[in-house]
Amino acid sequence: MIRTKSENGKRKAGRLARRNKQRGLWKTRLIAFSRATWPRLLRVWRLWPAVILVVLIVLLHHDFTRADRFRLRTIDLPDCRHLTKTALLNYLHFRTGQNVFTIDLHGAAKRIYDHPWVKTASVRRELPDTVVVELTEREPVALLRMETLYLVDEDGVPFKKAEAGDPGDLPLLSGFDPTAFQRGGLAARRMAKLIAEAAHLIRTGQRIGHLDPQDISEVRYEASGGYTFVTADHGAQIRLGFGDYDKKLQRFAAVSQRIGGRMAQVRLVDVSIPGRVVVRGLRQESGA
Repeated sequence: MIRTKSENGKRKAGRLARRNKQRGLWKTRLIAFSRATWPRLLRVWRLWPAVILVVLIVLLHHDFTRADRFRLRTIDLPDCRHLTKTALLNYLHFRTGQNVFTIDLHGAAKRIYDHPWVKTASVRRELPDTVVVELTEREPVALLRMETLYLVDEDGVPFKKAEAGDPGDLPLLSGFDPTAFQRGGLAARRMAKLIAEAAHLIRTGQRIGHLDPQDISEVRYEASGGYTFVTADHGAQIRLGFGDYDKKLQRFAAVSQRIGGRMAQVRLVDVSIPGRVVVRGLRQESGA
């Protein structure tokens, strides 16, 4: 079959047109694809810093939790009066050789705090290989007589039942309702406040009235009459009543100094009446 030049030109023109059309379609598709994809690429690009940060954190975490330099070598424990270092270690629940970053410091401090003798507790890291335990112990100042005897600390908190080996030469707190704490609510809060006031009185008696805790055998409470000290040497009563304890104990200290060696004869010193002191037990009753 013989084609003329004009026919060949038309075929070439047709092929060129089809090729250009296909190129145009690809170009259109590419533009549409880029327009649809570019915003997504931009969003993904913005995520790269976060991805890099996560990778760095993972690498650092792996280094911190695996590195030998962060293995626990020293547990710094305080010297305590009522807790042995062995007992403290049992409360911590971690041992040397453990990675310091895997230790639950808050949980360890809470377990120590739950011990009745502990008043405050904290556990902290000292990098690279040390954990430091710090605590303050409760100091018993009295024995509370309820259904059994309880140790009471300097804040007036009954913190544990008295057991063999616990301090026994402490003033006795008596006259408090043992059922108040069982009833709870307002009754329990009021009783806790009264016990705390009794513990405060012991410290105030030492500070102002020159009465050391060993000089006081008992602190009695009466709902109608208030507080009364009972001395340890000859059972004399120092009646304080309610409130204004500093001034009352100052009056007691002045009378005690004035009586001097004859205090052994005294059976009662009543300073509960404002501005007045009544002393009974001497040959002649004294009022001031």
